[in-house]
Amino acid sequence: MEKMEGETSAGLAFAEDRGYGIIRMMSQLYRAQYAHGNQLLAPLGLTSLLSTHLMMIRRSPGLNQNELAQRLDVSKVMVSKTLKQLEEMGAIRREPAPGDGRFLQVFLTEQGEALAQGSIRLQNQALNSVLAGFTQQEKQQLSAYLQRMTENMAREWGPCCR
Repeated sequence: MEKMEGETSAGLAFAEDRGYGIIRMMSQLYRAQYAHGNQLLAPLGLTSLLSTHLMMIRRSPGLNQNELAQRLDVSKVMVSKTLKQLEEMGAIRREPAPGDGRFLQVFLTEQGEALAQGSIRLQNQALNSVLAGFTQQEKQQLSAYLQRMTENMAREWGPCCR
C-alpha cells in the first residue's frame, strides 16, 4: 500500500491521528457550547444566536446591517431576521445613519443592555466551568494557540475565517 502524504512512520496519516482528533474535539466543544448556551440563555428569552448579535452591537454600537453581517460572518438575511427578533423584544433600536439615511445604524436599548449584561454573566459562569482547573498561564496559552490556528485558517482559506 502506498504511503499518503503526511503519513507517519507508524503508518497513520496525521489527519487520521492527532489532527483529526483536534478538529473533532473543537467541533464537539462548539456544538456543546452552542446547545448549552441556548439552555443557559432561555430564561432571558435569548438564544446563542441572539446573544451573539447583542454582543456585537454592544461592542460596536452604530453598525449597519451590512457591517454586522460582515463582522459576524453570516448572511444579510440572517442578520435581518435576527435584528427583527431583537427589535420586537425591545432590545435594539435602529436610527438613520447621519449623512446617509439609506443605512440604519443599530443600537442597544436599555432593555438590550440589561439582556447583554445577563448574557455576559451567564456565559462567564459557563466559561469558568469549562476552564476549571486551568492555570492563568494555561488559559493564555490556549487562547494564543486558538488565535494562531484562526490566523492560519484565514491565511490559507481566505476571509471566511476571520
